Amino acid sequence: MGDGTFADVSSATGLDLMDDGRAVALVDWDFDGAIDLWVANRTAPRVRLLRNPNVSGNHWLAVKLRGTQCNRDAIGARLELHVAGESSPGSIKTLHAGDGYLSQSTKWVHFGLGTEAAIDHLDVIWPGGKRERFDDLTVDRHYQLIEGNDRADVWMPPQGKETLSSRPIEMPPQNSYTRTLIMGRVPLPADAFLDASGRSMSLADERGQPVLINLWSSTCAPCVQELTQWSGDDLLKSSGSVKVLALCVDSVDGDAKSAAQAEAFLRKLGVEFQSGLPTTELLDAMEVVQRTFLELQQPLPVPCSYLLDSAGRVAAIYKGRVSAEQIKQDLSLLDRPRLEQRDAAVPFAGRWASELFPFNPIPIMRTLELAGQPDAALSYLRDYLQLVQEELPEQARSTEDHADMIIDCYRKLGERLLVDGRRQEAFQAFDKLRQLAQKQHLLHRQVGGLLLARGHARQALSHYNLALEETPDDPQLRYHMGLAELSVRNVPAAIEHLRASVAQQPNDVAAHFHLANALHRMGDSAEAVKHYRLALEAQPDSPIVSNNLAWILATDRDPVIRDGADAVRLAEACCQATGFRDASTLATLAAAYAEAGDFEKATETNDRAIELLENSNAKPTDLDSLKQRQTLFESRQPFRQ
Repeated sequence: MGDGTFADVSSATGLDLMDDGRAVALVDWDFDGAIDLWVANRTAPRVRLLRNPNVSGNHWLAVKLRGTQCNRDAIGARLELHVAGESSPGSIKTLHAGDGYLSQSTKWVHFGLGTEAAIDHLDVIWPGGKRERFDDLTVDRHYQLIEGNDRADVWMPPQGKETLSSRPIEMPPQNSYTRTLIMGRVPLPADAFLDASGRSMSLADERGQPVLINLWSSTCAPCVQELTQWSGDDLLKSSGSVKVLALCVDSVDGDAKSAAQAEAFLRKLGVEFQSGLPTTELLDAMEVVQRTFLELQQPLPVPCSYLLDSAGRVAAIYKGRVSAEQIKQDLSLLDRPRLEQRDAAVPFAGRWASELFPFNPIPIMRTLELAGQPDAALSYLRDYLQLVQEELPEQARSTEDHADMIIDCYRKLGERLLVDGRRQEAFQAFDKLRQLAQKQHLLHRQVGGLLLARGHARQALSHYNLALEETPDDPQLRYHMGLAELSVRNVPAAIEHLRASVAQQPNDVAAHFHLANALHRMGDSAEAVKHYRLALEAQPDSPIVSNNLAWILATDRDPVIRDGADAVRLAEACCQATGFRDASTLATLAAAYAEAGDFEKATETNDRAIELLENSNAKPTDLDSLKQRQTLFESRQPFRQ
């Protein structure tokens, strides 16, 4: 304003939009010399193009830089434009990258010249400091400037571009209520309420027709006005179109007397809808649904209404006094194609940049878990899967996204049951995955890994084998299958998988290590030594690999394999790594000393290992084994495996 203050001129520029704006990128989109704006919003419309028509007749210049000695885009270059008759630059620009929040404007450098019709020259100070002058520039043109070229090349905009037509977005008038259509419809986590006589009822009994649950209070004037207005509408009163269930929140979990009082209040108003009282569980369930689907998480107000479809799933949430006309419009959408429903969910037209939300109960389950209700979360998921199989319309069950959702539900159910220690139920849920998703190898690898980590190797293999049919050459899959086979004592099968794994990943330390262990169990010490050494080549400082290799070199019955000096070297390194405080590595070192003929060190070291075991909760058999070896070492005999 000239006095150090600013004025809000949004309305004059056309930028006084209701959008929740986030990012702005500047670009001359139609190459008419006027800067247009691309605006990205957090909410719809996600993207707007605000076109700036050049109707002023003012002049401009646009240049694009290309570096040859500096970075190709010449980021950081400074441009000084001199108009005719001026000794100092009339305009100075710097080329930036990442010049806005979540946005990048055009790399064309645009100069607005106003009424100036002649340019003297343009100076470019390239990144690195080199200054270059460009002459013979004409207003109202695009130029490309190449570093070191000393001339400006005219650039012509592409021809034949589609003409852009503007379409103003007309926002609907403000209402006294908010309306949210739920695209991924799910049932309420709880459905119990009390009827007018105080009896406990279930919303499940109402399935087969839409239900409108209305929360109201006798002390709430908008509640009374809403119900009175609805009661005068023929469609809402007619049986079969929608069942209105008016639940009074004056007495939550009330008795028959409270329910009768609520009904009497409605009848006095001339409202004939079925009345009742909500339970705490039902109110909590309604709260869970709105906190799952709505980002602005505020307590449910009164009046508040939930529209359920004929399958008992939440189709719409209304907060505040909603008109009968709006409800009737939404009732007509319940069985319409989902794309049509989505278009009706927003207050303006546009093109969608995302896929439809699938029917998915897992977000509700997560909300319940976060609320400290794991049992309710588990029950909800089970009830939903039962609903899907028995009552959900066939056209909903047949869609691909719904099939994927069912698979996700069984996986989540199995995971939850496994964590809770309900193994057999978890196995049954995972068995469903084997039926529904036989070809989804990634899914079966993940489930197999979960089961193996929990110690259920046999069940893990049933999933790994399905994955193996699709990806037989995956080294990580073969590795984990090898571990699973070792867990069920099928050592030959484990060796087969682990050999396949190291063939694909020869530097995999863990695969070589477990393969060597398996080979040693099968009595193939030579091959075991080979793979222990390959593991050490990849990771020379691995104590556990060194210890196992040292043990074979010190104790194997084959003299060709035994190597006392190398066993001592490896075992001493292990003991140093463990601070000489680990009984198993000390036992290996003792056996190595004995093989090398140093029985004094062997008895001393073995005695230290015995002392450590006696002061721990070691198995008696382990202690007995060490004492037997001590007898051998004292009689100057090495130990043989």
